[in-house]
Amino acid sequence: MQGQSIPSDLLQQLSDEQYIQPTSCTARANKNEPLCTMKEAHILKRKLSHFVVSPLDKNGGMLHIMCRNNWHRTYEVVFTDEQLYKPIEHSLEIEKDKQYRASMEKGLDSIAPWNGNGELPESYFLTKDKDLNKQRPVVTAWNHPAKQALKICAKGGTMLLKSASKLKHFGITSTNQAWKALWNPDMNLTDHILVSFDVNQMFTSLPHGDIETTVLGFIQIMHAEYESPFFHVYKSDGKHAHPGKSPCKKQAYQATLTQIWLALEFEMTHMAFQWGGLLKLMIEGLGIGGTMSPFGACALCVYKEHIWQSSIWKNLKGPLRGARLVDDLPIVFDVRDVHWIKKMQSDCYGEKIVPELDGKPSTKVDALECSIALTTSAGLVVVARNKNEDSIMKTGKMHYMRYPHQRSQCAVRIKRAFIMGTIHRYVGLTSPNAYDLLWKPILNLYTGVAPMWISMVGVAKHIYWN
Repeated sequence: MQGQSIPSDLLQQLSDEQYIQPTSCTARANKNEPLCTMKEAHILKRKLSHFVVSPLDKNGGMLHIMCRNNWHRTYEVVFTDEQLYKPIEHSLEIEKDKQYRASMEKGLDSIAPWNGNGELPESYFLTKDKDLNKQRPVVTAWNHPAKQALKICAKGGTMLLKSASKLKHFGITSTNQAWKALWNPDMNLTDHILVSFDVNQMFTSLPHGDIETTVLGFIQIMHAEYESPFFHVYKSDGKHAHPGKSPCKKQAYQATLTQIWLALEFEMTHMAFQWGGLLKLMIEGLGIGGTMSPFGACALCVYKEHIWQSSIWKNLKGPLRGARLVDDLPIVFDVRDVHWIKKMQSDCYGEKIVPELDGKPSTKVDALECSIALTTSAGLVVVARNKNEDSIMKTGKMHYMRYPHQRSQCAVRIKRAFIMGTIHRYVGLTSPNAYDLLWKPILNLYTGVAPMWISMVGVAKHIYWN
């Protein structure tokens, strides 16, 4: 028994007079009162206590309900792939001691101390929103004993990715960079076309040998961009890494560019996690939920894209531009270079990572939470897209529950902040030559949750300030 909605037998129980009348909540929708009282919420929580309730993958506002027996059977299947995981025979304490000695050998203790109170990662899965029969395995390392050192090295890796502008790659670090990455003034729009790819298996199927070769190659190239092999992260803010030695070791953590790889290697080869009452080790790929995993996957893609583009650049008939944010990749290219796009699927990332075509090549694609289009009047335009657009047009309801309901008991200022923040994000995602097209996602937002005057004021203020 699994699905997005409450099971029918449970609904029957909840519709008894002694529990909740579902129709009463609907009837209150047109009145100036909350959709659900606190008492009803507590009753529903108690009735669902013997089920496993979790958010859907990539749709955290939607809950997924499974019976416990089915959840445990699925949990066993997700983490029993012998090509990815193997059991660990020794105890948890022995594994922690083994990892402690390995971290000392890698020099991670010189970056930040080992936390003896930390715990090895735990495992769980999230059911995918697009297909309820598929799951995403997650190994959460939020309380790992070496988390502080790994976190600092991950910030150093992000610094390298942001400064890799001289390399020929598609990587971006924010959806706001999509238009600049795709736009080219020399582009003849009548001869170009758009295509969108989903880069699947970016984490779980990467061979460790391939990760080592590409990440070391990427760091070696980036060494030439910096005068000093050191970088530091201030303890006060801790948000960004800065090149050079720490001005004061009491105020900032310090590490070297080489230690970024050592931290990734440590996490990659010691991704032991708790699986029920047992321990397992991930022997291939990078763990989803690992501290260094996003950098490792992105650095691998950047390096391979650089090598592939460098090998074909002279043979292209026109500009080839792309904007990849993790696994979402829209590309604009000359129609005469269509054969290179087909070769990219097989040659660029290797055997384990195959970009899957998301729709047919066209003058308009939906990617990176935007609508990207080639127009004769404004050129290449990028317009923010409301993820609920399709569901609102078809059913009048939101599929992605990102905002508190208008009738919820959430404070009005918080509801307003959600809407204002969304409008600001829409403007940031939209290219300067397409502000006049913002009316559509804003209208969809209004249809779903917000009073129109809040939306229009937010747009006007944001455009004025910027």
